[in-house]
Amino acid sequence: MANLLDQRTRYQKLDPSGVGQSVALLPAQLADGWEAAATVKLPAAWSKSRSLVIAGMGGSALGPDVVRAATANELPVSTTIVNGYDLPAGVGRDTVVLAISYSGSTEETLSAAAEARKRHARLIVMTTGGALATWARQHRTPLVILPTHNNPSGQPRLASGLVMAAELRLLTRLGWLKFTPAAFSRLRSRAALATRAVGIDVPTQRNWAKRTALDLRGHFALVIAGEHLTGNAHLLSNQLNETAKMFAVPFALPELNHHLLEGLTYPASVRTGTAVFLTSRRYSERMATRVALTDKLFRRQHLSTLTMTVPPGTALEEAVAVIALGSWLSYYGGIANGVKPALIPWVNTFKRALAAPSH
Repeated sequence: MANLLDQRTRYQKLDPSGVGQSVALLPAQLADGWEAAATVKLPAAWSKSRSLVIAGMGGSALGPDVVRAATANELPVSTTIVNGYDLPAGVGRDTVVLAISYSGSTEETLSAAAEARKRHARLIVMTTGGALATWARQHRTPLVILPTHNNPSGQPRLASGLVMAAELRLLTRLGWLKFTPAAFSRLRSRAALATRAVGIDVPTQRNWAKRTALDLRGHFALVIAGEHLTGNAHLLSNQLNETAKMFAVPFALPELNHHLLEGLTYPASVRTGTAVFLTSRRYSERMATRVALTDKLFRRQHLSTLTMTVPPGTALEEAVAVIALGSWLSYYGGIANGVKPALIPWVNTFKRALAAPSH
């Protein structure tokens, strides 16, 4: 079993679309995103906006959720992420709205962008092209075009670094973050270190992501984090769903402690779950205590637990390291499960059915 994820032929058979390449190219994606947002014109008055609303669905919203959590103690404006068609009632002239659709065809994001324009919000569009890019150009809306060459799989969930870095550049240019080129260079270095540490060439016995993927076979996952890593719990759960084709849900501490501990009794099949804790030395003392105690009580209820210990760094550096480690984990999960990690047949079936004329 240990050698299952060290078989090169298995990757060649199951991953002709280059999902593993996309995961390995995270550092390059960060560089691409940072450059993509460097020249878009942003009126000086926008820096005085009172709030930030990000509209995006699925993989397009994962990077922004990581940024939201990791910068919560730094950003001077509130951040709301909208996963749907409609914007909050308070969105208006003093709101920056960032509409993100990797494909450029996401109907919810197209709707949100049109609504933002109607309300005279300060709209920025981020996409690789498609209908959203065409719409932005028609309406002379600030537009960030994301390059795709370092995401050979073409999957939005595997371009989180690209979107994340582009957003960080925008927030820096708006004066909301003090994120220097040197800080960005360190961020890329952290991504590169984490990516190499658990890459395909690292054998299972020395590879945390491979071993954990094997441990999770036949289980569902509760992905648990606190403070600056809550966005990563969302991202990892999404990738486990789509890439590994396994049931995974995110939970945030301390909220989890107020309900989930009572939800592990029925049905008995809950025992097939595994709690995956994302832990950090940056956690407050109280949060660290909660993680340890929650782990202990889960095990008393016969629920398996695993821990991803994040290499220490700034909040953003730790977040990008977790993206790297988690992306590899979900990738190896798909390979271990014998599925093609790029394919999302049920999601595509739903989208086709939604687009079909009503009968």
